[in-house]
Amino acid sequence: ESICSNLLVEEKLSRTLESFWNIESLGVNSPDERLENEEALRLFENSIQQNNDRYEVRLPWINENVILHDNYANAERRFFNLLKQFHSNLNFYKEYKQVINDQIKDGIIEKVDPNATRGERIYYIPHRAVLRKNHSSTKLRVVYDASSKDKNQKSLNDCLLQGPNLVPELLKVLLKFRLHRIVFTADIQKAFLQISVSCEDRDAMRFLWIHDDSNLSNPKVQIYRMCRVMFGAKSSPFLLSACIKHHLRKFESEYPKTVELLNNYMYVDDFICGTNTEMEAIEVYHNANTIMKKASMTLMKWNSNSPVLRKEYETDKHKDSTPLCDSSSKVLGLEWDTRKDVFSFNAQDIIDFIQENEQTKRCVLKAVSRIFDPLGFLAPYVIQAKVLFQDLWLTGIDWDKPIPLELQSKWIKWHEQLKELPKIQIPRWYFCTDVETSHEWELHCFNDSSQSAYGSVVYLKFSHLDETKTAFVISKSRVAPLKKLSLPRLELMAALLGARLIAWKTFVQNRVAEIQEKTPPEVWNHCPGCENPSDKITRGLSVKNLVNDQVWWHGPPWLIQQDTSCVSSYDHSDPDPLSIASEERIITLATSAESVEPVLDIQKFSNLHKLLRVTAYVFRFVKNSRSEEKTVGHLSTQELSSAMDYWIKLSQFQCFSNEINCIKCNKCIDKSSKLYGLNPKIDEKGKEISAPLPPDRVEKSQPFEVSGIDFAGPLILRDGSKVYIALFTCTVTRGIHLELITSLSAECFIQAFRRFISRRGVCKIIYSDNAKTFKRADKELKYLYKLCKDENVSRFIVNNGITWKFIVEGAPWWGGFWERLVRSVKTCLKRILGKSSLTYEELYTVLVEIEAVINSRPITYLYSNVNEPDPLSPSHFLTGSKLTVLPSPNTVPKSSKCDLIKRWKHRLILLDHFWKRFYKEYLLELRSAMFSKIPKNSGQFKINDVVLIKEDNVKRCNWKLGRIKTLFPGRDGKIRSCEIQVANGTLRRPIERLYNLEVQD
Repeated sequence: ESICSNLLVEEKLSRTLESFWNIESLGVNSPDERLENEEALRLFENSIQQNNDRYEVRLPWINENVILHDNYANAERRFFNLLKQFHSNLNFYKEYKQVINDQIKDGIIEKVDPNATRGERIYYIPHRAVLRKNHSSTKLRVVYDASSKDKNQKSLNDCLLQGPNLVPELLKVLLKFRLHRIVFTADIQKAFLQISVSCEDRDAMRFLWIHDDSNLSNPKVQIYRMCRVMFGAKSSPFLLSACIKHHLRKFESEYPKTVELLNNYMYVDDFICGTNTEMEAIEVYHNANTIMKKASMTLMKWNSNSPVLRKEYETDKHKDSTPLCDSSSKVLGLEWDTRKDVFSFNAQDIIDFIQENEQTKRCVLKAVSRIFDPLGFLAPYVIQAKVLFQDLWLTGIDWDKPIPLELQSKWIKWHEQLKELPKIQIPRWYFCTDVETSHEWELHCFNDSSQSAYGSVVYLKFSHLDETKTAFVISKSRVAPLKKLSLPRLELMAALLGARLIAWKTFVQNRVAEIQEKTPPEVWNHCPGCENPSDKITRGLSVKNLVNDQVWWHGPPWLIQQDTSCVSSYDHSDPDPLSIASEERIITLATSAESVEPVLDIQKFSNLHKLLRVTAYVFRFVKNSRSEEKTVGHLSTQELSSAMDYWIKLSQFQCFSNEINCIKCNKCIDKSSKLYGLNPKIDEKGKEISAPLPPDRVEKSQPFEVSGIDFAGPLILRDGSKVYIALFTCTVTRGIHLELITSLSAECFIQAFRRFISRRGVCKIIYSDNAKTFKRADKELKYLYKLCKDENVSRFIVNNGITWKFIVEGAPWWGGFWERLVRSVKTCLKRILGKSSLTYEELYTVLVEIEAVINSRPITYLYSNVNEPDPLSPSHFLTGSKLTVLPSPNTVPKSSKCDLIKRWKHRLILLDHFWKRFYKEYLLELRSAMFSKIPKNSGQFKINDVVLIKEDNVKRCNWKLGRIKTLFPGRDGKIRSCEIQVANGTLRRPIERLYNLEVQD
C-alpha cells in the first residue's frame, strides 16, 4: 500500500510540475465558490458568541446531516507509529508531552468522559509534531491531520466548508510594508488556540494520547478532544480571520484608525503595519494591544525599525517580545534587519540541504523552492535554476536519479553562489527622503523575453525637490513554456505578465484585448535590450554581478530623466507579427508533423469503394510524378489497402491528434482524454499492437483437441457423501464438458477422463495446474497405454498420443481460461440448488443441463437488429446450433444417400462459416492489447542470463537471484517460461516473473 501511495504522489507531483511549464497555467482562476462562502459566513455569524473575553464558534459543516465514519482504528495505528518515534527519541517525547500537558492546563484540550453524552459526530484525528528550530518561541507545534480517512470514507476536512479567504494578499501586504517610514510587526500568541469550539462539535476533534497512569514503556490509550480551533482543519484560517473581523467591528467608533490598520494589515495572525511618525505608531501600538486583549488574543513579539518604538516596547516589558538587541527578524518569511532597515537573504539552510542530499532532480526542486523571494529581488539569479530544472524535466530522468553530466556543471555553478546571497541587501523603504514632499510618483514596468524565459520588473519613480530617484518594487519571472512559442508571442506573454492581467484561453485575441483595455497604447514604449532591466531575467545574472548591478536595482539611467518619451524609437514599419489569422495558420503548419487536410472532400462520396479507388488514383499520380518508374493498369490490392490506411489514420488524427502526438513523443495522454484508460499504442504502420496470444488459444482445431482440466467441489449429496466436478474446457471454442466423480483419486479421474474422450474425441494436448492428483494421473495414463495390447488400439494411441502439460509454478493466470468457467458453473449451481440436497442421479442431470446452458452462452456480440446472425456460442462448434433451442419441426427426416451427403456438406459449410465468424468477431476482441500493459518481450531472455525471480509477498530486495538454464518456447516460437538455476536447485517460472539483472547489449 505504501508503494502504491508513493507512486500516486509522484504522479501527482509530475502532473503539477508539468502544468507549471504549460502556457495555460498563467493566472487561471479557480471556479467560483460564492455560494459555499456565503453559507460559511452565515453559519459563522449565527454561531459566534463571546464568553469571558473568549469567542466561541461552531465548525462550518457542509450540511447538518453529514455523517462521519468510525476511524478509531486508523487513528490508533497512527498513534502507535508515533509511539515508536518516542521510543527512538526520548527528548522528542518529553517536548511533545510538555506541549500536551501545557494545553491541558490551559484548557485547550480535555479528557473525554466515557459517561458523558456523545456528540452527533465522532472523529479521531491523528496528530504529529512540526519542529521549528529557528522559531523564537514555540519550537514544537502539534498539528492534526483532519484529512485522514479510510478507503471510501470521508475525513473531517471533507465534511467542513473552507470558507472565504479573508486574508489580504501576501504581495499587497509586503508592498504596503515598504511604503511607510516607520514600520512595526507583531503576532497573536497561539492565535488558533484562542478561539473556543462549541461543545457539540468537540467530539469531532478527538485524538489519542497516553493515559496519566501509564508510561511510555507500557502505554495505555486515553481519549482527549480539542476545545479550541485546531491546526490542520481547513476551516481554521477562515474562523480565525472571521473572528478577528467580527471583534474589530465592535471598536470601529472608538478606535477607527487602529481598527482600519488591523483590518488591512493583519495577515492570518501576523500584524504588519506602518505609519509616517513615531507618535502615530505608539498610538497604534497601545490601541491594538487594548483591542486584541479583549478577545483573549495577546499581540506578542513586537519589533520595529524605530528606536523610539523599541524603547516603548522595552518599557512595557513584554517578556515574549523579540529581544531588542537582536536586530534580525522576519516579515512573512523575508529576512529583515531592523537596525539597518533592509531586506536580506540567508541561504545557509539551503546550502546545508544540498550538501546533505544526493544531487538529483528532487534535490534541485526542493533546493530552488526553499528560496523565498515573493518580490522577485533575486529573479535574475533564481531564473537560472528554474531553466535548469526545466532542462532536467525534458531529459525524462526519474526523481531520484543523479543529474546528467551535461547539466551537473550548471547546477554546481549555480548553488556555489548561494553563499554570496547575504551580500544582497535591499532597502525596506522605497524613499530616502520625506514622502510628503514628493509631488510626483510614477510606476515604470519593463518587459522582455527570450526563448528560455520571460519576465517583468517594476520601478517606482519619484521626485524630491529638484532630484528624481527610482526604487525597485517587484519583478516576476516565468520559464518559457514547453510548447515552443515564437518570440513575438513570448514578448506578448512578458507584456501580459507586466500588465498583471488574467490569461484567457484564446491565446492572442484576449491577451491583446486585455492589455489594451488596462493600458492605453500611448504608455507603451520600446527600450533597447542593453538598457532593459527585465533583460537580466531572460539572460540570468550571477549573485556577484547582481549585487552591484545598478540597472537591476534602479532601472536604466534615462529613467531619472523628466521626459522619457525619447526612448520610443522602435521601428513599426514591419508587418504586425501578431496578426491573428495569419499567425494561427503559420503556427498550425509549423507544428503539424503531417498535414491534416484531406486529399479529397469525403463529403462528396457516398460509397466507400469509390472513395478508396479515387484516393488510390491520386496517390498513384503523386508517385508517378516523383518517380521515373510509372505504375499503370488496374489498381492493385496494395494500393487500395494503402488508401484505406490513409483514411483510417486521417480520421484517427482528426479525432485524437493530441493523443497521437503524445504517443509518438513517448508522453502520457491527458487524463481527460477518452483514450486515457485504454493504454493505446501505435506501431510504424499505424496499426494496433495485439497481445501475443498462444496458438493453442486461437488456431483452428477440433473441439476439445486442446483442453484444460480442473476440479470443483466438494458437493454434498442427500446421503451425506461428497462428490466433485471434473471440468474439461476447450481452449479455442470455450466449450465445456462436466463429469461428476465420487472422489479426487486418480482412479476416479481416469474413469471420468475416459468418458470424456469417448464423447468428445481424443485430445492432443491437455493443460492442468500443479495439483498432485493430476501429476499422478499423468503417470497412470502412461501405464494405461502399456495395457493396450490390441493392435488397433496401439495404432490409435501412436497416431493420437496425448501430451499432458502442467502450467508453470507461480503463473496461476495461465489457467485463467478454466478457472473462469469453474466460477460460472458454481454460480449456476448456487442459483439452482440453493440449500437443497440432491441424489447422485439428480445432481448429475442438473450438471449436464448446466453444461448445455454454458455451452450455449454467446461469445460474440449480441446484435439489436433481428436480421443480424445469432451470436456465436461454443455449441455451434459442437452440434451446429445452440443446445437450448427448440428442435426442427421436420419430424420425418429424409434418409437417402444424396440427402445425407448434402446434409453433411451443408454442415461443413456451416462449420466453416462459424470459424470465419470466430476469427472475425471473437478473436478481434480477444487479441486487443489496449486494456493491459504490453507483455514483456520474450526475446530479451537468453541462456545464462542473470535474472531476479519475482515472488509474491516478498520484498524486492529479498527476491531470489538465478541464472537461466533452459528456455521453453510455445508453439508460436515465443519464450513462455524458463528453467532457472538458483542456489539450492532449479525452478521453472513464467517470463512475467523474471527481470534481467544486467543491461543486455
